[in-house]
Amino acid sequence: MVVSHNRYFVERVTDSTVALLGDGRLYNRGQSDVTSGVRIYAQGVDQSGGGANEINRVVKGVNTPTVGDLDCTSGGFSGERCSIKVINTNVTINAGGLLSYRMVQAEQTGHNNAAGSGDSGGPFYKRQADGTVLATGIISAIDAAAAVKCTGVPTSSSRTCSWRMFAGRVALALSNLKMSLNTG
Repeated sequence: MVVSHNRYFVERVTDSTVALLGDGRLYNRGQSDVTSGVRIYAQGVDQSGGGANEINRVVKGVNTPTVGDLDCTSGGFSGERCSIKVINTNVTINAGGLLSYRMVQAEQTGHNNAAGSGDSGGPFYKRQADGTVLATGIISAIDAAAAVKCTGVPTSSSRTCSWRMFAGRVALALSNLKMSLNTG
Protein backbone atom coordinates (compact mmCIF):
# COMPACT_ATOMS: atom_id res chain seq x y z
CA MET A 1 0.00 0.00 0.00
CA VAL A 2 1.35 3.43 -0.96
CA VAL A 3 -0.14 6.42 0.85
CA SER A 4 0.47 9.80 -0.76
CA HIS A 5 -1.17 13.11 -1.60
CA ASN A 6 0.53 12.95 -5.01
CA ARG A 7 -2.21 11.32 -7.10
CA TYR A 8 -0.15 11.31 -10.28
CA PHE A 9 2.74 9.45 -8.64
CA VAL A 10 0.42 6.87 -7.07
CA GLU A 11 -1.43 6.24 -10.33
CA ARG A 12 1.88 5.56 -12.11
CA VAL A 13 3.31 3.10 -9.56
CA THR A 14 0.26 1.14 -8.37
CA ASP A 15 -2.37 -1.12 -9.89
CA SER A 16 -5.19 0.47 -7.91
CA THR A 17 -5.73 4.00 -6.60
CA VAL A 18 -7.88 4.76 -3.56
CA ALA A 19 -8.54 8.29 -2.29
CA LEU A 20 -10.02 9.12 1.12
CA LEU A 21 -11.94 12.38 0.77
CA GLY A 22 -12.74 14.69 3.68
CA ASP A 23 -16.48 14.04 3.50
CA GLY A 24 -15.94 10.33 4.06
CA ARG A 25 -16.19 9.30 0.41
CA LEU A 26 -13.62 6.84 -0.87
CA TYR A 27 -12.73 7.08 -4.54
CA ASN A 28 -11.41 3.78 -5.86
CA ARG A 29 -9.88 3.07 -9.26
CA GLY A 30 -9.25 -0.56 -10.08
CA GLN A 31 -10.76 -2.84 -7.43
CA SER A 32 -13.71 -3.19 -5.07
CA ASP A 33 -11.96 -3.22 -1.73
CA VAL A 34 -8.87 -1.84 -0.05
CA THR A 35 -5.82 -4.04 0.60
CA SER A 36 -4.27 -4.09 4.07
CA GLY A 37 -0.77 -3.37 5.29
CA VAL A 38 0.92 -0.33 6.71
CA ARG A 39 4.57 0.66 6.67
CA ILE A 40 5.65 2.48 9.84
CA TYR A 41 8.78 4.62 10.02
CA ALA A 42 9.77 4.64 13.70
CA GLN A 43 12.05 7.66 13.17
CA GLY A 44 10.85 9.14 9.87
CA VAL A 45 12.80 8.92 6.63
CA ASP A 46 16.56 9.25 6.30
CA GLN A 47 18.35 11.73 4.04
CA SER A 48 18.22 9.33 1.06
CA GLY A 49 14.44 8.98 1.37
CA GLY A 50 14.58 5.49 2.87
CA GLY A 51 12.79 4.54 6.07
CA ALA A 52 14.73 4.98 9.30
CA ASN A 53 13.93 2.05 11.59
CA GLU A 54 11.17 0.83 9.31
CA ILE A 55 8.54 -1.39 10.94
CA ASN A 56 5.83 -3.26 9.07
CA ARG A 57 2.58 -3.76 10.97
CA VAL A 58 -0.35 -5.89 9.90
CA VAL A 59 -3.72 -4.13 9.74
CA LYS A 60 -6.26 -6.37 11.54
CA GLY A 61 -9.33 -4.19 11.04
CA VAL A 62 -10.85 -0.75 11.19
CA ASN A 63 -11.15 1.44 14.28
CA THR A 64 -14.13 3.78 14.56
CA PRO A 65 -12.64 6.69 16.50
CA THR A 66 -14.29 7.82 19.72
CA VAL A 67 -13.43 10.79 21.90
CA GLY A 68 -10.76 9.74 24.39
CA ASP A 69 -9.10 7.07 22.19
CA LEU A 70 -5.30 7.04 22.27
CA ASP A 71 -3.89 6.34 18.80
CA CYS A 72 -0.64 6.69 16.84
CA THR A 73 0.48 8.36 13.61
CA SER A 74 3.32 7.46 11.30
CA GLY A 75 4.35 10.38 9.17
CA GLY A 76 6.96 10.12 6.45
CA PHE A 77 9.12 12.71 8.23
CA SER A 78 8.03 12.63 11.89
CA GLY A 79 8.06 8.85 12.29
CA GLU A 80 5.81 6.93 14.65
CA ARG A 81 4.16 9.18 17.25
CA CYS A 82 1.81 7.79 19.90
CA SER A 83 -0.31 9.01 22.84
CA ILE A 84 -2.41 11.02 20.40
CA LYS A 85 -5.83 11.52 21.97
CA VAL A 86 -9.00 11.87 19.90
CA ILE A 87 -10.67 15.14 20.94
CA ASN A 88 -13.48 15.42 18.36
CA THR A 89 -14.80 13.13 15.62
CA ASN A 90 -16.85 15.62 13.62
CA VAL A 91 -14.73 18.66 12.75
CA THR A 92 -14.85 20.77 9.58
CA ILE A 93 -11.47 22.22 8.61
CA ASN A 94 -10.45 24.76 5.99
CA ALA A 95 -7.05 23.80 4.57
CA GLY A 96 -6.00 26.39 2.02
CA GLY A 97 -9.57 27.10 0.92
CA LEU A 98 -10.54 23.41 0.69
CA LEU A 99 -13.20 22.42 3.22
CA SER A 100 -13.00 18.93 4.69
CA TYR A 101 -15.93 17.65 6.73
CA ARG A 102 -16.35 15.06 9.50
CA MET A 103 -12.64 14.97 10.28
CA VAL A 104 -11.06 13.60 13.46
CA GLN A 105 -9.25 16.15 15.65
CA ALA A 106 -6.54 14.63 17.84
CA GLU A 107 -3.85 16.02 20.16
CA GLN A 108 -0.58 14.56 21.43
CA THR A 109 -1.14 14.34 25.20
CA GLY A 110 2.28 15.75 26.17
CA HIS A 111 2.02 18.54 23.58
CA ASN A 112 4.85 16.95 21.60
CA ASN A 113 4.81 16.52 17.82
CA ALA A 114 1.73 14.59 16.59
CA ALA A 115 2.39 15.30 12.88
CA GLY A 116 4.02 17.86 10.65
CA SER A 117 4.53 19.03 7.11
CA GLY A 118 5.52 16.06 4.98
CA ASP A 119 3.47 13.61 7.09
CA SER A 120 0.15 14.09 5.27
CA GLY A 121 -1.22 10.87 3.84
CA GLY A 122 0.38 8.76 6.55
CA PRO A 123 -1.65 6.36 8.70
CA PHE A 124 -3.51 7.23 11.91
CA TYR A 125 -4.04 3.94 13.78
CA LYS A 126 -4.68 2.14 17.06
CA ARG A 127 -1.88 -0.22 18.15
CA GLN A 128 -2.89 -3.62 19.49
CA ALA A 129 -1.09 -5.67 22.15
CA ASP A 130 -0.04 -8.27 19.54
CA GLY A 131 1.76 -5.65 17.40
CA THR A 132 -0.99 -5.35 14.80
CA VAL A 133 -2.97 -2.17 14.18
CA LEU A 134 -6.53 -1.04 13.51
CA ALA A 135 -6.85 1.59 10.77
CA THR A 136 -8.39 4.80 12.15
CA GLY A 137 -7.63 7.40 9.50
CA ILE A 138 -5.24 9.25 7.22
CA ILE A 139 -3.18 12.24 8.42
CA SER A 140 -4.63 15.23 6.56
CA ALA A 141 -3.69 18.50 8.28
CA ILE A 142 -2.07 20.10 11.32
CA ASP A 143 -2.96 23.17 13.38
CA ALA A 144 -0.10 25.66 12.91
CA ALA A 145 -1.34 27.55 15.99
CA ALA A 146 -0.24 24.54 18.08
CA ALA A 147 3.29 24.43 16.63
CA VAL A 148 6.05 22.49 18.41
CA LYS A 149 9.57 21.28 17.64
CA CYS A 150 9.61 18.66 14.88
CA THR A 151 10.77 15.09 15.38
CA GLY A 152 12.25 12.70 12.86
CA VAL A 153 14.06 13.78 9.71
CA PRO A 154 14.58 16.52 8.76
CA THR A 155 14.21 18.65 11.88
CA SER A 156 15.12 21.87 10.06
CA SER A 157 13.20 25.11 10.38
CA SER A 158 11.68 24.46 6.93
CA ARG A 159 9.17 22.06 8.51
CA THR A 160 6.15 22.96 10.65
CA CYS A 161 4.96 20.45 13.22
CA SER A 162 2.05 20.51 15.66
CA TRP A 163 0.70 18.73 18.72
CA ARG A 164 -2.80 19.03 17.16
CA MET A 165 -3.65 17.17 13.95
CA PHE A 166 -6.65 16.23 11.80
CA ALA A 167 -7.37 12.97 10.00
CA GLY A 168 -9.89 11.62 7.52
CA ARG A 169 -11.79 8.60 8.93
CA VAL A 170 -11.28 5.20 7.29
CA ALA A 171 -14.42 3.65 8.87
CA LEU A 172 -16.65 6.45 7.55
CA ALA A 173 -15.29 6.20 4.03
CA LEU A 174 -15.65 2.40 3.92
CA SER A 175 -19.18 2.58 5.34
CA ASN A 176 -20.33 5.26 2.90
CA LEU A 177 -19.19 3.18 -0.06
CA LYS A 178 -20.23 -0.18 1.40
CA MET A 179 -16.63 -1.35 1.04
CA SER A 180 -14.47 -3.54 3.23
CA LEU A 181 -10.82 -3.65 4.23
CA ASN A 182 -8.86 -6.79 3.37
CA THR A 183 -6.90 -7.61 6.49
CA GLY A 184 -3.68 -9.55 6.96
